[in-house]
Amino acid sequence: MRDFRPRMIAVLLGLLAIGGAPALAQPVDTVAPAAPALSSEPRRAPLPFSPDTDRYKGCGTAQLNVVFEGLLIGNSPLGTVSVRLNESLGDAEPQIRAFLASLDFVTVTPNADFELTTLVDYPQTMVLVDAKAGPEHWRMLPRKGENNCPVYEPRQFMVGDVTSGSSLALLKARLAEEFRGMKVMSLPQIAGSRDIETCIKAMKVVVCSSNPDAPNVIDGEERDRELYTKEETTIRVRNRGSLRRHVYFGFLDDSRRIDFVSVRNGADRPLEPGEVVEFSHPAPAFDGRSYAMTLTSEAPIDPRRINQAGAYGPGAHLVACKPRPPATNTIALTDPLPAGAAYANSLEIEVQSSALCPRVGGGDVALASLVPWMAQLYDTRPFTAAQIARDNQRSVQDRIGISALNAEQREHHCGGTLIGPGLVLTAAHCVAEGSFAGVNEAKARQTLRVRTGSIDLGEGRSYAIDSIAIHAGFVAERNAADIALIKLKPASPGAPLPAKAVALSENSSFAPGTEFETYGWGFSGEWHSGRSNPHVSVSGALQMPTERLRYGPLTAIAPQRCPLGLRVICAASPPGRARQVFTCFKDSGGPLIRTRSGKQELVGVVNFSKGCSGPVPTAFAAVASYGRWIDAAKVWLAKNSGRVGRVSDPALAR
Repeated sequence: MRDFRPRMIAVLLGLLAIGGAPALAQPVDTVAPAAPALSSEPRRAPLPFSPDTDRYKGCGTAQLNVVFEGLLIGNSPLGTVSVRLNESLGDAEPQIRAFLASLDFVTVTPNADFELTTLVDYPQTMVLVDAKAGPEHWRMLPRKGENNCPVYEPRQFMVGDVTSGSSLALLKARLAEEFRGMKVMSLPQIAGSRDIETCIKAMKVVVCSSNPDAPNVIDGEERDRELYTKEETTIRVRNRGSLRRHVYFGFLDDSRRIDFVSVRNGADRPLEPGEVVEFSHPAPAFDGRSYAMTLTSEAPIDPRRINQAGAYGPGAHLVACKPRPPATNTIALTDPLPAGAAYANSLEIEVQSSALCPRVGGGDVALASLVPWMAQLYDTRPFTAAQIARDNQRSVQDRIGISALNAEQREHHCGGTLIGPGLVLTAAHCVAEGSFAGVNEAKARQTLRVRTGSIDLGEGRSYAIDSIAIHAGFVAERNAADIALIKLKPASPGAPLPAKAVALSENSSFAPGTEFETYGWGFSGEWHSGRSNPHVSVSGALQMPTERLRYGPLTAIAPQRCPLGLRVICAASPPGRARQVFTCFKDSGGPLIRTRSGKQELVGVVNFSKGCSGPVPTAFAAVASYGRWIDAAKVWLAKNSGRVGRVSDPALAR
């Protein structure tokens, strides 16, 4: 029988886990000899394309939920866990590199099985991605990306905040589990190891280690080699040799759990020459790639000295259609593997969820096609448990209702509009007020992100912010010069930026009754400015961002009804309309659109209103009156990458 371990170990590091553990001692028994010299340049395959079907026509290169350099071509040296550091780690990279260098079971190299990187939507969250597991092992997430295209999750496990020291401890714990798995897979063979044959039989699998590449034929039909989570399997082990050997079977699953048992179900007697034993064993409780492994020894060993609970601890059970929570296991074994344990064989098995996962619909394609220029600003800073607890203790009329919001609603911040490749026009108060006011303006670039390409919160393609230009005349709480321009950062060097921009209007004043449309994910219940808490509507209902982009008609009103200056357009719900239209909190920065001869143009940017109801007008920054400032802001952004700054308005220069 051929030894498949070199091929298996090359892809072994793709087993998923999600981090969550304190600092741990050095793992396993002995460290492998020093790896050979490594090439300084990685050999990486380009990212694959999305399926070219009618549903995903024109989606092009696959959209991922992580910043990822691409799949590794070839094998990295065996003996240590090899890690590549992605530039998205930013300023934290030197500290992370130094930490990994202190672990003698880890090699930092461009040609690595793992890539340490960050999530696209949450760039402060560090994840470890398997650079060996191809698209066939990726998950299609239930949400959609830019242009309603699918978003994929490569094999990965979550580590934590890139700036947190505790995340390094979590990273060490997960890498320790990977290393122990490698040590088990690389155990030596002894006389008689190759004579042990293991066969697995289940509803969709019949496979033996003596012929692992044989077609998987069930009821006369060839099928994929798949198990279902927790499915009961029949394991058949045969000693085809002439030597008595103790034999142990177990799965090394996608959570890094190892669970060897004696093939005699507790009675650890050797398997005699020619003897066959058959027993039941549950499939792994985690969907994904697993290895069915058989070990052997001349004398009895305690398999519990090999086993580890994996990232989620004993008894955990996850399925593909549910997000994986942070890991719970805090133990990485430091005991050496038992002396005498030897490798016999292993079989790679794909484990599928035993649950029927609901399919998520695609959304209103017609509306999405009308607003390719729509952008969403969201905040990557999560609410803490203490903040949520304090909010829950407030009276119903005073609370924000954080615990009632989903993750996408919690993070939503403002609207915006693409006016050029990678350029998003929004309100200045979205990026220079509240926690971003004054000396904290630079924090907006670090903690805010921009999504484009979808009408649903949390979907679309996410971009970091390269730089922000704020109108020099903006003063927080003053409602003047409330306009800012954001330059997006490509997902990777040379990657394209969103370019489906809307044209800018050349008119800054409009006759009463001129028709517009406004768009946003903001609150939809009525609220009056005399009430203290905008998170509760006049009817007493909790206000929250809408999960799907809403739009509605507005009409220009007479200037005397909104005497706010020449650089503002005021619009309100059309008279006589049964269902009133208005903007509200979380609509800020969004667009006011006018359609002329079938062509859309951006007329205004949502600034403020004195309440949320149809008769109450909304004030929009008149885009045309800021035309010269927008041009100046573009020039400033091109010269000031990585900065947040104030840009003077040439129209106001004396």
